[in-house]
Amino acid sequence: MAARQEKKKLALDSNFLMDLAGERDFAHTFREVFQEKGYVLLVPPTAIQEITFATTRKSGEKQALAHRALLKMREWGLRPFDLIPVGHGITQQFTRRLRERGLLAEEESPRWRHPRRGFACGHPRSRHLGSSSAGHG
Repeated sequence: MAARQEKKKLALDSNFLMDLAGERDFAHTFREVFQEKGYVLLVPPTAIQEITFATTRKSGEKQALAHRALLKMREWGLRPFDLIPVGHGITQQFTRRLRERGLLAEEESPRWRHPRRGFACGHPRSRHLGSSSAGHG
């Protein structure tokens, strides 16, 4: 079986979204060309936040463009994405490696968590690791 080729990804910033909303030719040409070449055009959380801020805190043309950008993202084929916190990515890789080596069954769901948040690795006492309570340290 042939390996599935992952689509190429390209992240856009809020300025580019504003250019699309403003019907700037270069922005739409860029979007169309890269989509035809098989790129997935992604919008990071910071760009979404900046556009959302402009819809609520700006006025006039900037506010209207920001509102239009949010409404048209799907129509333009843009996909918002979320960033996985580094800790989650590391624990997912660790869990996968444990499963590959037969040390963790597929049906088991480990409770890997940050010790400063009150629990780690599913150990009963680990709930207290990093706790600021007296006697736990």
